[in-house]
Amino acid sequence: MRKSYYILIAFLTWFILSSRSCGPEERQKAGREKADLEQSRERIRTEFEADILPEQSLRAFEINAKQKIMDYGDYMGIAFNENLDTALRAEAERMISSMFTSEDIALKRHLGLITTNKTLKIKDTAGQHCISGFESIFFKIEHILITKPLRPVGESCFTGQLNFSCTTVTYTKTDTLNLGKENLSALFYARKLPKAFGNDTLLMWSVFLGEIR
Repeated sequence: MRKSYYILIAFLTWFILSSRSCGPEERQKAGREKADLEQSRERIRTEFEADILPEQSLRAFEINAKQKIMDYGDYMGIAFNENLDTALRAEAERMISSMFTSEDIALKRHLGLITTNKTLKIKDTAGQHCISGFESIFFKIEHILITKPLRPVGESCFTGQLNFSCTTVTYTKTDTLNLGKENLSALFYARKLPKAFGNDTLLMWSVFLGEIR
């Protein structure tokens, strides 16, 4: 019994001393983690809020623009597929609008530019886009090439140009019609816009598509 008492006292003494010694260490560790977090935030702020973009960032944004034009074709295919759910098609239209510098040069205007074949008759009914005689349209975008690298055009804005080809295929219940391939070009931009970053708001660089010719 006496032996158990001494063991208990020894354990409690070790626990108290350990707690006292770990307290400052834990506080130091928390302080280091907080300092690391602040440094990371500052690095992110410096990189994304910089007025002058380094060459590496510009090349990364050009790759982003090429991906966006690919996504544009995919979203167009969803938006103009009458076999899909209405909510999904509406979300595709919203995504398309968010990819461009303004809604005015997004879905409605670009369908006529990207599919100039007069066979397509476009109707706008209550905000929904219906293709007369076709259930769906497939847009195959390929051969994307940066023809004008990003360059500064004023404060907090860079612009460039890319070329690509688009093959348009329409589908009905009984037929498939290939409308052919078009060689097109698109402007794209890198701009600084406010974005939420945790509890903070930063002016961060983003890539947008512009007019398609």
